[in-house]
Amino acid sequence: MRKTIAHAHQDLFKQDLEITISKAKHEIGNNSTFNKCFRLYSSKREEIIIRLDNTIIYSKPNIDIHGHPQLLTDSSFEVFSVQSERGKECLEKFIKVWDTAIEMK
Repeated sequence: MRKTIAHAHQDLFKQDLEITISKAKHEIGNNSTFNKCFRLYSSKREEIIIRLDNTIIYSKPNIDIHGHPQLLTDSSFEVFSVQSERGKECLEKFIKVWDTAIEMK
């Protein structure tokens, strides 16, 4: 079975991401609460941490031999509370990345 990388053209990833987010922001319009949800960051993604209310969805990314992340489809995830020790650690990591990210204008 052949895996598909998360973005077919890694050199265009940032540009495509910015365009996609700009389109979403256009759809949202002038909603200041929603507009605060968009930020850009750049770092090697060693963990996937998704916070949904008081829940953490966690996984390690699948990386191919060229160092490119693979699609998350069919990946396994762990789910735990932000109140758990592991949840607190993940939340701390998430906040650190979020706080250093650049807000999109």
